[in-house]
Amino acid sequence: MCGSENTPEKRWPVEHWRALIAALPERTFALFGTPNDRAITDAVAAGFGDRVENLAGRTGLVEFATRLQGCAVLVANDTGGMHLANALGVPVVGLFGPTNPVRTGPVFAAPKVLLQPPGCPPTGGGALADLKPETVVASVRQQLSAQSP
Repeated sequence: MCGSENTPEKRWPVEHWRALIAALPERTFALFGTPNDRAITDAVAAGFGDRVENLAGRTGLVEFATRLQGCAVLVANDTGGMHLANALGVPVVGLFGPTNPVRTGPVFAAPKVLLQPPGCPPTGGGALADLKPETVVASVRQQLSAQSP
């Protein structure tokens, strides 16, 4: 979930999303979002071919929830979609910078890792651009390996 409706500061940079996808060549990705997120998801998906399915603005709520349930891991900015995935039991890697994960983080029991940039106070206020793709890749790999028998 590359976008965020209410503020650009809650969005992890496009180049970081692209680095995440490039670092996991064995995986396929679905990009979710609203029609307003389409420019961002188009930029993230560019050049990855069939490995990235860009669904931003192309699903209704029921299809969105169904597609979320098919995700091995959801990487998301602090968005409503992240909370829906968490409620559905989908493992989440939540990206927090300016927002407060203590107050607005996922609350359900599904597996979750909440990441913040280095030096960010636990209650938020950091620049999401400072959260390195390598950190997110490591958390995604950790979530995936936890699912393996």
